[in-house]
Amino acid sequence: MNQLKNPSGLIIFSLFIGWLADFLFHGKSLGISLIIFVIIFLGGLWVLSNLEDQKLQKRNLWLVLPLLFCATMVMVRANETLTMLNVLIFGFTLTLLAMFSTTGKAGKLGVIGFATLPFRALGGMAIRPIGIVDEHVDFEVVRLAGRDKFYPVLRGTFLAAPILLVLVGLLASADAIFAQSVLRMLDIRISAAIFEFLWSGVIIFGISWIALGYLAYSLRSSVSVPRPLPERVLGKVRGRLPLGTIESRTILILVNLLFGLFVSIQFAYLFGGQSFLSLDGISYAEYARRGFFELVLVACITLFLVQCMNWFAVKKYRTDRIIFNTLASLAIGFVIVMLISAFQRLALYEWTFGFTQLRVAVHVFMVWMGVTLAWYVIALWVRPDRFAIGALVCLFGFVLSLNLLNPDAFIVRKNLERYQAVGHLDLDYLTELSADAVPHLIELAAEIENDLAISSGNECNSGSWGSMVSSGRMVDKCIEANDPDLLNDHLDRLNLIYYQQSAQTGWQSFHLGHHRALQTLQAVSATP
Repeated sequence: MNQLKNPSGLIIFSLFIGWLADFLFHGKSLGISLIIFVIIFLGGLWVLSNLEDQKLQKRNLWLVLPLLFCATMVMVRANETLTMLNVLIFGFTLTLLAMFSTTGKAGKLGVIGFATLPFRALGGMAIRPIGIVDEHVDFEVVRLAGRDKFYPVLRGTFLAAPILLVLVGLLASADAIFAQSVLRMLDIRISAAIFEFLWSGVIIFGISWIALGYLAYSLRSSVSVPRPLPERVLGKVRGRLPLGTIESRTILILVNLLFGLFVSIQFAYLFGGQSFLSLDGISYAEYARRGFFELVLVACITLFLVQCMNWFAVKKYRTDRIIFNTLASLAIGFVIVMLISAFQRLALYEWTFGFTQLRVAVHVFMVWMGVTLAWYVIALWVRPDRFAIGALVCLFGFVLSLNLLNPDAFIVRKNLERYQAVGHLDLDYLTELSADAVPHLIELAAEIENDLAISSGNECNSGSWGSMVSSGRMVDKCIEANDPDLLNDHLDRLNLIYYQQSAQTGWQSFHLGHHRALQTLQAVSATP
């Protein structure tokens, strides 16, 4: 571990970060607090890097963009799944920045390197503070200060406790108002307050320790980032247990034959239209109802298989490499066609049975999975070591696309279009969406106010309705709901909930999505 020039500055700033984390996050929901925290933390990292003469690497500072974007989206989007994704990408990018802030190049990290990155970085962060604290904190001074000042105060408090109890009892008996004041003080639940105080201390110490480790790890003076242990082990295993040229070609040829057969069926049935499906007595809705999740899984498995074979397969000559790359590219090409098929299936399924969070997320994932596969083929022929960074950028793109799409608002808009076209709507599901959907739910309530025709019979469930729509039968508008006033009651309830939250929560929990929803609700409601 390199010698720090300003260890006291790191320790003091880490303690401040611990207090700041407790102040911003403890007992509060995520909102504007995360973007404030990361800006202050990055500012401190920049100042300390200059004090330590460890300049931040400009070629790796692009990592700050997804870091700030995800932190901002936590304040903007209310969808819980999207918030979880933003927090996970935020944490991963933060560890990636720690690894490459002053040394190395993030683009050179391989697949295994990215997979093991959080464990390597967190391990380094947990260990480094031990040496810093042991070297730069004089525990003898701390012990003497405790013996001379803290321990006497503690003993005095312990001795005074019984005396104070007796005096409080006598004063309470002498004055009824004083007695009521004492009882009110006891109603505050002193034990809970003490526990909360101690818990805050634990949070501050824990975050300070992690922050000190992060700063020390980020400002290390290593000339390069070492290869992760699993990657080194893999290199040794690859040399002893190689996959022969014939074996690898046989596997890829058989996989391509299977994929070719499947894709030919896809062209005949899905891309060929309803006439091909009717020959087998299958409706479009029935055909689209299944398969897209399995095809996405096939794409992931194929990418993993080809990558493993690329690691282990023997390619002594240039011809061997060309044949392997050709067969692998053909397999990836078939998978991309399957993803296009799955994309169309899911689009048909959504229009027939409705739009949901999972279906929309899978739809966006398919697009970025296709981009990842295409990048893999390019990297395979040009720079195989650049596949991992491209895959990471695709992951960032997936989360970026979901944030920009605003899934809950998109779901309401598309289901409204579907209702206007085919007359079917599942209100029960739409009322489960987050505050992001509120403006469009208000629009939906106005749309269905005059033509609401609730039907709770069997013909209103998703399955039978999908069959009717796909068969072209003319049907009346049908809305699934347990209560005719479900949507309006839901909006009134949200209005009250968001109003109470805005009045009770601190500024640290300010959330733009909730704020916009409240403003929109109050604009169309007479209640506060």
